[in-house]
Amino acid sequence: MLKQLTNYQYYTTLCKNTFSLLLLALTLTACQTPPLDVYHSMNSDVDLSRYQTFSIQAVTDRDNKFTNFINKGIENNLNEKGYQLAEESDLVVIYSLQIEESEQLKQKQIPVHGTIYTQTSMEAVFEAKMLVNIIDSKTGKVIWKAATSRDLRRINTNDIDQVKINDRMNELFESF
Repeated sequence: MLKQLTNYQYYTTLCKNTFSLLLLALTLTACQTPPLDVYHSMNSDVDLSRYQTFSIQAVTDRDNKFTNFINKGIENNLNEKGYQLAEESDLVVIYSLQIEESEQLKQKQIPVHGTIYTQTSMEAVFEAKMLVNIIDSKTGKVIWKAATSRDLRRINTNDIDQVKINDRMNELFESF
């Protein structure tokens, strides 16, 4: 037997359900990593269909635990685009990853009754910067390049895995 709801009961139930959905959506959105800001450029004279193979070279200032993840992420991305990894390749993907862990001096101007005071504090810096160049191995010319940086202060680097790196590499190589 169906029970008929009063207007008050209907609106109360509707508000509860709407609030629950809104809370769920906000929770899921807060847990997501924001997309990368990628700056890229491509040589407009290049016909990418001429290329079939690639190789990867990492240029880093120190041995990094993410290098193997990144290499695999680049390989997966380019394989999906139809390119094959090879020692003697048409394209060379050269990337640089720099992770900066330091502190910087931060100054803030505070006006108080016509006088300006300067508040000085130290702020932690934990940032990753990545630059990628794809070079035609025959001509030595850069055919595509991209750069991105990410503040890592709110990212637990212990939770980084191949799936997350693949997602970031897909974002980075989207325009290639």
